[in-house]
Amino acid sequence: MNRTINSRTLLALAAWLVICAPVVAQTSSRLSSRFLARGEQALLEIAVTGSRPPDAFPEIPAVDGVEIRPAGRGVQTRLMPGRRLEHVFEYLVSSYDTGSHVLPSFAVNVGGTVTRSEPLEFSVFNPDELRWSDAVAGNTRFRYASAFRALNTRPFEGETTPVEIKIYVPRDLFVEDWGIPDFQRDGVTAWRFQPSAMRGQVNLLGLPHVSVAYPSTLTPTRQGAVAIGPATVRLITTEVMMEGILRRVSREVNLTIPALELESRPLPEGAPEGFENAVGDFKLTVDTALKDVQEGDPIPVEMVVTGSGNLDTLRPPAPVDSAGWKLYDASPEARGDERRELSGTVVFRQFMRPLEMKSALPAFRLVFFDPKAREYRTAMTEPIPLNMTPATASPAAGIAPPQSAAVPVERMTDILGVLDIARATRAPGAGLPAWLPDS
Repeated sequence: MNRTINSRTLLALAAWLVICAPVVAQTSSRLSSRFLARGEQALLEIAVTGSRPPDAFPEIPAVDGVEIRPAGRGVQTRLMPGRRLEHVFEYLVSSYDTGSHVLPSFAVNVGGTVTRSEPLEFSVFNPDELRWSDAVAGNTRFRYASAFRALNTRPFEGETTPVEIKIYVPRDLFVEDWGIPDFQRDGVTAWRFQPSAMRGQVNLLGLPHVSVAYPSTLTPTRQGAVAIGPATVRLITTEVMMEGILRRVSREVNLTIPALELESRPLPEGAPEGFENAVGDFKLTVDTALKDVQEGDPIPVEMVVTGSGNLDTLRPPAPVDSAGWKLYDASPEARGDERRELSGTVVFRQFMRPLEMKSALPAFRLVFFDPKAREYRTAMTEPIPLNMTPATASPAAGIAPPQSAAVPVERMTDILGVLDIARATRAPGAGLPAWLPDS
């Protein structure tokens, strides 16, 4: 077997190890609704991702004006996309104090290591502010309230903010299915809205009502006036009819949600070198599974960005000094329903090929604008030491070994650079990725 094939095999296996390495436990928090009428309850989930369950229930922090209590169920274990295990602690949150509240981070102990969730902001409003409309489902006439709500109605351009559709209907209206909203957008991007599993209950207009939240996030794509909505949601309700015998009849009814207008502010001038489009508060880690390399071998690099902000539109971090390196396009790992959350993680994978002898991978940086601090900041990593050996010539001929295929090495590494590594290696049950060279 010649050196070229060995090198390709080694590199592919290293990339495979980077992709399939066990996920370090991470803790996140989410609310079924960030916008609560006074006295309404929401479900708080503290989720820990990882194969090992947490050691104990996290302690409940004290928050002025907010009641937090266990939901009465033990830890819930779920299998998430990508065959990841998620361990979830559930709590009920409510408040009678109108205004903005912040749930602090929860500390969770996993195998002696403490991880923390991100703080969560939510708002409690006076139900007298609700705007009511009339609707008819079959023979049933009812009143409902609906609205788009955003935590920040004056975001910066590119700043992601939680947004939600909130609907209140009478409790005696039997809803079989809460549909997916069809909504308009003007100058913003927003991931699709889906109903939360938790149904809130609250007394409105002297009658018990059920609330449902459709949480998502919104990001302005331009400055000035932008808007989301109006939207339409189709509900399927059940009505009991007497036609000789009692029978249930399904009815459709469309509810309308008025548009929400926002003001998108321009980013401050004076952005430092390296700023692309990152708006939020982020941390950066960079690593490689291949530190013993030969000159000219592509090196797989994994860049992990965690924090709160525009994770879905984020451009990949870049090396501070790329001189002497050939860089291939970075490929972000696909994100799913977590796009509806403000906080989270995005993973970029990239190949770098040294064009000369190198003692380390360069430091990487992510320049971002922190909208809360209203200043530009930089997340920086340290160089990663490499043990690089010079490329060797064939001892028999004094020249490099012949190619094992008609495709030159340069072209092969180009192919490696454009591969969607995360997708290529997700065949269920596959021991090695399909693109691994034959020995």
